[in-house]
Amino acid sequence: MIVDLTRRDLVNVAPAVWLATILGSSAARAASPPVPGELYRLDDEAKILAAAKAMFAEDRTATLVTVDAHGVPRVRPVGVKPPGDDLVFWIGTRRTSRKVAQIQANSNATLHFNFDDFANGYKDAFYVSFMGKATAHTDAETLSVNRPGEAVRKQLWPNFPDDFAAIRFEPRWLELYGKGVDAHEVNWQPQGLMLPAKA
Repeated sequence: MIVDLTRRDLVNVAPAVWLATILGSSAARAASPPVPGELYRLDDEAKILAAAKAMFAEDRTATLVTVDAHGVPRVRPVGVKPPGDDLVFWIGTRRTSRKVAQIQANSNATLHFNFDDFANGYKDAFYVSFMGKATAHTDAETLSVNRPGEAVRKQLWPNFPDDFAAIRFEPRWLELYGKGVDAHEVNWQPQGLMLPAKA
């Protein structure tokens, strides 16, 4: 069947078709978990991992990025409990916070640490971004292990444990620059590595 479209038809229909195509492809991307592209590497994994650990040891306030119901990244600073050797990070928050609802709907998240060293001409600047999965926990066992200190608890969670949630962030891969780890000379792509899945 041949349809004869006028120029007016094309002007009226084309934007709708274009928008539907964009939204459809966005929905498909949102449904599948993100997969890192080819990670750039100059240095060995041990050096990159050591640099990452040095970075988050210096910067206890990280930036947590989650995705809201409209597919928009939402960004906020968070205090982070120092991870163990497993590189699992824990973050305390209110049960009613938007980040909890966003994580429950979409577990894809990023945890970012940085130091710009602007005052020193960026000489010792660094950043590390961990990409992975976040989950929110309110069960008694998890909260007993990941409870905040008493002073902070009284200030931020006066009804602990009823107003407290512990966010577990498990990184799947990381990318970083600084602490002796250089980016690509031409396109500035940071070096990165995959992290082993946790049990």
